[in-house]
Amino acid sequence: MHAAVLSQYTFAANSLAATTQASGLTAGSITNGGGLSVKQSGFNLGGTGTPALGWSSGGSVPGSVSAALTSNQFFTFTLTPNAGQQINLTDITFYANIGSDVSLARSFELQVTTNGTDYSPVGGATLTRDSTGAGAQFSYSLASYTNITSQTRFRFVPYDTTITGAWSDGSWIRLDDITVNGTVSPIPEASGIALTAVGLLGLATRRRRA
Repeated sequence: MHAAVLSQYTFAANSLAATTQASGLTAGSITNGGGLSVKQSGFNLGGTGTPALGWSSGGSVPGSVSAALTSNQFFTFTLTPNAGQQINLTDITFYANIGSDVSLARSFELQVTTNGTDYSPVGGATLTRDSTGAGAQFSYSLASYTNITSQTRFRFVPYDTTITGAWSDGSWIRLDDITVNGTVSPIPEASGIALTAVGLLGLATRRRRA
């Protein structure tokens, strides 16, 4: 089975809902932590023709991932397989840049959890400003996340180790075309697995007798 788009967020009409959702799963809308606000950008960072979305904060710029989590400066979205289905992830891609050269969080860490509590980092970078509005494309492997039958949650955490003080007005982290790729397939039936095991055991027994 070839990898396909499981979910994509292009932010059409200022929407935080998934624009594309594969069959066999539910892609949740993006949810912002209380420390971040969001608005439609005037720039198209990706190739969809839809402007990017920007995230900002009225609070202090977090100096670390843990500080960003404490101040609720992050956003999340989820993929939940339907009953009887399992997900195999391959990668996540998106475009990003920053909308100012003044005080804001320039770095980010992308995290994933499949149990709702234990997040693992899968990528991160420091963003740069492009006055033309172009964004750099980022891609991170998710190949270690296979046979997932529970909800998978992605968490995007912005921070900056060099900035102190408050976010400046008009300073935004912009993201566009967030895309998760992978496959959805039925969970193998336990009875089928058991029958296969019994067949292999019988074959091994006959070989020993021979």
